[in-house]
Amino acid sequence: MNDAANGNVVFDEMYSKETAANLDEYFETIAPYLPEEKYITVDLNPKYKEPLEKYGFKRQLCLKHTPKAIKTSIKNIMASYKKKGGKINRKDRKVIKEQEQKIIDMVLNEDLEEIDLIFEDMVDNLEFLHPCIQQLMNKFIIPNFNDFFWYLKVDGVPKTSNASELNFQITLPKHVKRRMHIMEGSEKRIYLKYEYRKKKSDEKFEESMNKWINELLTNNYHI
Repeated sequence: MNDAANGNVVFDEMYSKETAANLDEYFETIAPYLPEEKYITVDLNPKYKEPLEKYGFKRQLCLKHTPKAIKTSIKNIMASYKKKGGKINRKDRKVIKEQEQKIIDMVLNEDLEEIDLIFEDMVDNLEFLHPCIQQLMNKFIIPNFNDFFWYLKVDGVPKTSNASELNFQITLPKHVKRRMHIMEGSEKRIYLKYEYRKKKSDEKFEESMNKWINELLTNNYHI
């Protein structure tokens, strides 16, 4: 976890899994050391919402991840809609795409007055939106609406979680981070990576020494 004011890491802990219980424990541990008014920028994993509210955090949703999350949600909603017998033709896809983009543009907008006008218009005309977009609005956008825009209302709240991810990147390379699933596996991969690099370094040193010794012998030098 980073302090947005100075960029310093203020808490760093590794858990075996990102479970609801572990998240609850994590936020319970750090909450007493933070101001009464607490803001935290996180990705859109729904597991964060309950423990953050429980310990008095206001959640800023990471806007770097938001467009992808919206597109993934729409894709899943459309698949479910078709599975239940709904029909989506080419015209429907065009309408869905346009309405989806309108939502993304609204979330990424930085003018609060414009945001409120767009949101109010979409809510007032919800019944005229495509059924898939209606589901997106009801399940994802409306319940989380305020959490997209704390950074515009409160000075110092970052709109992305890039800083924390960057610090994690410094600690562990991205390709290692992607492969981490359990604690034991993470530790093993880190150890193997270390051993591999050490072995390569030793081999390079040995090769260099052999080359130097061969030069001495070839040229009849004496140590």
